[in-house]
Amino acid sequence: MNIDDEVLLRAIRKMCDPEEEPQRHSDDSEDDKSDKEIIQTVPQRIDKDMERLNSDSALRQHLKIGTAFTGPKGVKQDYKFHMKQERARAKEKREKDFNKLSGKALSSGWLQRTIKQEEEDEIDDEEFFEEYNKKRLAQLASLSKIPRFGKLFELDQDSFVNSIDKENPKVKVVIHLYENNHQACRQVNDFFYQLATKHTTVKFCKIVSTVADPGFDRVALPAILVYQGGELKSTLLRLIDEIPGWNASGRTTLRDFEEYLMLQDVLENTIDYSDEEETQKSVDSDEEFFS
Repeated sequence: MNIDDEVLLRAIRKMCDPEEEPQRHSDDSEDDKSDKEIIQTVPQRIDKDMERLNSDSALRQHLKIGTAFTGPKGVKQDYKFHMKQERARAKEKREKDFNKLSGKALSSGWLQRTIKQEEEDEIDDEEFFEEYNKKRLAQLASLSKIPRFGKLFELDQDSFVNSIDKENPKVKVVIHLYENNHQACRQVNDFFYQLATKHTTVKFCKIVSTVADPGFDRVALPAILVYQGGELKSTLLRLIDEIPGWNASGRTTLRDFEEYLMLQDVLENTIDYSDEEETQKSVDSDEEFFS
């Protein structure tokens, strides 16, 4: 027994009442059974660790912890949250191990086996994080190959077809069918200008509805078509009826419009709710001050 073992044993003896300490029995089979129960934890495999990581990522997004939920920033925040959860799990495991150690007599060789088990767990953790980093780097490399646009494209009949059929299959092509003398269409065009600079991997386009389809019914405006890989993925018609309050008031906000497109899986969720929360706190504080 080395010095560290002796220090640990002395600390345990101080915490336990010697009179209540469980008596050792001569039945070796009982001790062996206890040993087997204690060391039966098998090191978790990499796929199990990835399952835990995905669970932590889903929990963070459900609780809206952090400010980014997609792209490289979202990956980084997922990883940080996962590491925090892993530390909490490790702390809980250490506490359980200590309680187990102090709540019963030491079985022969248990401490040495526990130390060996923890060393094996550390090796498994290193393998997991190495595999995790490889997968994330591959994901980021794939993302970097997607073209970026950052502007709104005006289409005619020829470029309309080319934008659908010849674009990178990973790119979503979002096309607004509009008329110049339609107020809601003008508002959607303005929103598209702003969203194009934010969602740069999405190709935002606009085309006069009768140029795209001479028989297009004006009553369906403003309308949006979403293509990917040459296939039509979504058709959104008469948007003023789809976004709450727009038809009644004659207007809507960029925030409501963007959230609607996210709900329709046209855009990924990149809204930062922290600014809104801080603004609300400031408003509440001002109201409390002047009340």
